[in-house]
Amino acid sequence: ILGLTNTPEFSMRGFTDNPLHGLTLNPWDPAVTCGGSSGGAGASVAMGIGTIAHGNDIGGSLRWPAQCNGIATIKPTQG
Repeated sequence: ILGLTNTPEFSMRGFTDNPLHGLTLNPWDPAVTCGGSSGGAGASVAMGIGTIAHGNDIGGSLRWPAQCNGIATIKPTQG
């Protein structure tokens, strides 16, 4: 395992924080959120740890972290 990303409990927050791994920081500015629920994945791609990450986007869980971390995403279609 190269690394693990972080996600909030129950994946229903606009920021990425949980009791097990703590707060995930935005790689560009620690004072700005990295987004949620895929904030850990977005931050890791922005830092260059990986070139791609996966997730689902029901309520903006890919689009919000991508916007916060300065990267691009593709919203998957239904079906």
